[in-house]
Amino acid sequence: MKYNLNIKEGGFMKAYVYSFKEEPWNDDCRLAVEGFKKLNIPYTLFSTNEELNKANKKDIIVGGLLITTSRLLDLGIKTPNINYPHELLKYTERKIWESTLKDLYKQKTPFFIKPLDEKLIQAKVINKIEDLDEYTVLDADTRFICSEVVEFVSEYRCFIRYNRLFDVRIYKGNIKDTIDLDVVYKAINDYKTSPKAYVLDFGLTSDGRTILIEFNDGFSLGAYGMDCEKYACFLITRWSELVGSDDPMDYKYPLSSKCETMK
Repeated sequence: MKYNLNIKEGGFMKAYVYSFKEEPWNDDCRLAVEGFKKLNIPYTLFSTNEELNKANKKDIIVGGLLITTSRLLDLGIKTPNINYPHELLKYTERKIWESTLKDLYKQKTPFFIKPLDEKLIQAKVINKIEDLDEYTVLDADTRFICSEVVEFVSEYRCFIRYNRLFDVRIYKGNIKDTIDLDVVYKAINDYKTSPKAYVLDFGLTSDGRTILIEFNDGFSLGAYGMDCEKYACFLITRWSELVGSDDPMDYKYPLSSKCETMK
């Protein structure tokens, strides 16, 4: 969905949350609403261009990736295309490369692929070349980020805000198979060009290594079970940075150098 907005400057931040049938669009939108309530940030549910036209430049938009990136483009902001920050490549411990769709057919399987434009199609593991057939709707020169396949016994999403580990959530595997947080802290310290809010997914390999799976920007992503207030703060921090406004929540959790218990 494309929104053509009349952008207004100034004003205090409000939240515009995408909705369907007058209810928040999904669980993450519902959680964000609860967080905005706790933070005393006024929010509005929207589902039409006319409703969203009331937003000003500082107002945060919560919805799917297509909606949030469209809003930012209307503001004249192109979201950074970050897949693996160069400072963090050493934490991947595997071969990573870029390829076009047509050249993927020459690769030896298995390998993992993710489109450089995340809005195009989901990432997946290619176990046999025929698995690429579902991508034939794309242009042959569509570019992908690729990597060797690694067996992870557990995978964790690490939320980083203001260069501190803000929260950690397991999304695959057994909680008993924990990652080495010292590795995560070192990665955060090495990422000198980082945005103010982002996530690093780390996994524990079958041979006991903690390695970086991928990077994700912090302006449009799921909560993965994080507390609603922290989730809202996290989204606000990155959104404020992108639109060039002060973070109204920069005083929240200012010294949180330790994360929540992994759960």
